[in-house]
Order: sequence, then C-alpha cells, then structure tokens
Amino acid sequence: GVIGIDVEYGRRGGGGRGRGGGDLFFQAEDGIRDYDVTGVQTCALPIYEFGSFDDEILVLVASDNLFSYEGLGDFRELIDTLRELEGVNAVFSMADMRRAGSRVVPLIPFARASPDRYERIRRDARDHPLVGGHSLSLHSDTALVLVQLEGHWPSIDAMQPVVSRLRSVTADFNRDSTLRISISGMPIVRLDSLVSVQREQLRFTIFALILASVISWLVFRQIVAVLVATMAPLAGTFWALGLMGWMGIEINGFNMLLPPLVLVVGFTDSLHLMVDIRHGLSGGRSRKHAAAAAVERLGSACFLTSLTTAIGFGSLGLSQTVSIREFGWVCACGTALSFLAVVTMVPLLASSPLGRFLVASPAAGRLQTAEPLSTRRLAWLLRFPRLRIRSEERRVGKEGRSRWSPEH
Repeated sequence: GVIGIDVEYGRRGGGGRGRGGGDLFFQAEDGIRDYDVTGVQTCALPIYEFGSFDDEILVLVASDNLFSYEGLGDFRELIDTLRELEGVNAVFSMADMRRAGSRVVPLIPFARASPDRYERIRRDARDHPLVGGHSLSLHSDTALVLVQLEGHWPSIDAMQPVVSRLRSVTADFNRDSTLRISISGMPIVRLDSLVSVQREQLRFTIFALILASVISWLVFRQIVAVLVATMAPLAGTFWALGLMGWMGIEINGFNMLLPPLVLVVGFTDSLHLMVDIRHGLSGGRSRKHAAAAAVERLGSACFLTSLTTAIGFGSLGLSQTVSIREFGWVCACGTALSFLAVVTMVPLLASSPLGRFLVASPAAGRLQTAEPLSTRRLAWLLRFPRLRIRSEERRVGKEGRSRWSPEH
C-alpha cells in the first residue's frame, strides 16, 4: 500500500513543473495580477486590453553590412520565417515601416539597388522618427525585431515550444547568413528562470540526500540501516511534490526549497526511530516488537517536533503575498506527510526481512551506533591532561561554591 501511494503521488507530482513561472510573484489575492506595489491603482485591466511584456520576445539582429542587398535580404527572410512559426501572433520591425512622407512606399525596398541607394536607405531609416533610435541603432548596424506570441500572458507550457523553435531558427541564421542574432524578453527570462529553478531544486535535493546518507553511515556504519533511514524521508518528499502537483501549485523561486527541507525534517525523526529500533534488536527483541516499541516510545516526541515545525511553516500562510503563503502551506503539509511516511515506513521496513540485517553482530550484544564515536572523542580528549585537570578544577570550584552558599 505504501509503495502504491508513492507511485501515485510521484505520478501526480508531474503537475508541479512550474507552468506559471514567475507569475506568482506579481499576483494579488483575487488572482488578478497587480503591478502596483502601493495598492493605489491596479494595472491588470489596462495591461489585458493593450498587451503586456509577458508575450513579447525581442530579437536583436546585428550585422556589419546590414544595409546591403545580402544583409537586407537575410533580414527579410528572417522576418518571413518568424511570422510562419507556430504560436507567433505578429512580428514588428523596420521592414513594416513606410518612408517618411509616404503611405505606400516601403522604407526597405525589395529590389536590388546600387550601393549609393543603400546608403540613402540607411540614412532614411536612421532619420525616421519611428525607426532611428527605436528599432534601429544610431550606428545602423543593429536592428530590433519584436515577436508577439499568441494569447495574453502565455503560460510556460505554451511558451516553451515557441521559444525552442525560435532558438532553432536563430541558430540556423547565425550559421548560414551574415546576421548575428540573439533573443531576449520576458518569456525568455521566465523560461530560463524556471529551467534554472528546476535544476537547482534537483541539485539541492541530491545534496541533501547525500548528506543524510553520510550522516546515517557515520551513525550506523551499515548499508541496510542507511537505506531504511533515508527511504522514508525520501518517500515523504515525493508525497509533498505529489501534493503540489495535485493542488496545481507551480514551482517558483520559493517552493523550490521544499524537497530538501522536507527531506531534512523527516530524516531527523527517521534517525531517532532507527537508533531506538536497533537498541531494541540488540536487547533480544523481535523485529516487530522492536519497531512497535520505538514508535510507542518516540512517536509522541516525533509528532510534537513535526507539529511545531508545521506550525512554524504554516504561520507564513498569513502573508498577503501569494507565493509566500503557498510556500508556507506547502511546507506545513510536506512536514506532516514526511512524519506520516517516517512513522509508517521505518517500522514496516524494520519489521520486514530487512530487519535481520540491522544488527551487524548479534553475538557481540551491542549496536554500532553513535556511542563508539563518542567514546573515541572522549578518549582523544583524555590525551590532554591539562585540559582534563582544568575541567575538574572548574567543576570542583562550582560544587564548592554551591555547597557553601547561604541556601545550604
């Protein structure tokens, strides 16, 4: 049953891929995006009517010989290719402009012209009130193309294939033409930020898992004990991610810290239970009795620690910022799920046939826990007699002062 829950939560966890990107940072409580941090005026409706920067990609086209037959030919071919891309609503550039004083004659001619004619076209474009300094640099070697995507505020899922096709087109033109093309804009920033967040989330989770495994190995010195101690917190982490997907909560810069946090919180309870179970096994108890006794003895303590941690995270739910509020609730639920995973999976795994390998040497009648490590540290400290004598002098002095105090 526990394995089935893991699979189901892991399957649902695919929904938390971060479809909204950074939208959650600029979202008001009623779900309408509010860019006015003072709260005096809401700009969502004007942005919806007239467009926003979230659906516009900036294509920067540079060339040492842009105003030539080859340069302008490649530029027009680029514009036509961008307009044919699926998911692109419109493309705006200086190629759409008309010559100043004319409503018909285009600013950029289609036919081949003489070098003097191209120089005059360059000057006309630079002096054009809507082109020079706007979509064309003052040196006339860099042009700006605006690519508008379909839909208002497109999601990450909608932008990702369009951006991939756009990058493929720019790579082809950089290789086969005289143009040097680069892209930017809010969709690119959102998409790259999400990819970076996902990569960092995986990196942090793997680092936390490795650190937990190393600590388990230093405490137990046994592979099976390390696996049992880390599998339950890892399952709780999968459950928390599955809960995010089931609730439709998207990955952002805040909740990317959820997996390592839940893993570390659950690992502390798992470590305490494993130490107690191994003590019970070394005392001659059966696997089931040792697991049940550990839960009975430490279950309430682990519950209280998880409860206080969940309350601390849940206090963030009082925030007026949606991203912080969701982060608090998700971490609180993740802490609860991690506790459930630990108190169910650790006893189950310890009472299973794996429990036979939790005690390295039953004939020795003791466990290889943190006690030998503490003993070795104490032995190392006893090598320095001066430190030991000074410690004893301070202890005796404190006892003497307390014994001769007026209260005694």
